[in-house]
Amino acid sequence: MSPPVDIRPPANRPTRHSERATRVGVVVLVALASLVVLWVMVAIVFRDPSSVERVRFDNPSGYDINVEIADGQSRLPLGVAGQHCTAEFHDVLDPGDTWIVRFATQGRDGGEISVSRAQLERDAWTLRVPDEVIGHFTDAGTPPAPRHSCVQ
Repeated sequence: MSPPVDIRPPANRPTRHSERATRVGVVVLVALASLVVLWVMVAIVFRDPSSVERVRFDNPSGYDINVEIADGQSRLPLGVAGQHCTAEFHDVLDPGDTWIVRFATQGRDGGEISVSRAQLERDAWTLRVPDEVIGHFTDAGTPPAPRHSCVQ
């Protein structure tokens, strides 16, 4: 009589082929996740800043006034609001809810004002140079600029 044969089902061990397929799947999953994270980071970092189509500065004074906006940390020179003119600046970077507007002429500081974005919107994105700013120049003895017409 021959010894009894013990028959057992195959072990549930992974085969070489299934182990390789699992490794490839993990590598593909990690690569896809990395690409998604990279895409999100690039979209955030290289996002265009918001801007305002047009901002106008009404200058009733006899001074050519340099205008710049700030957000507390950085400054953006816009240009010159000519005497007795309204200067219009296009595609102005939007510093956010509060705009700090600085004024100067002939190397003299005219001070700054703080205005809310909401107020600028209500005023159709037009800001009149305040009398206090003009007063700074007058009080400092700053001579008016030579007369000229508005540049369109």
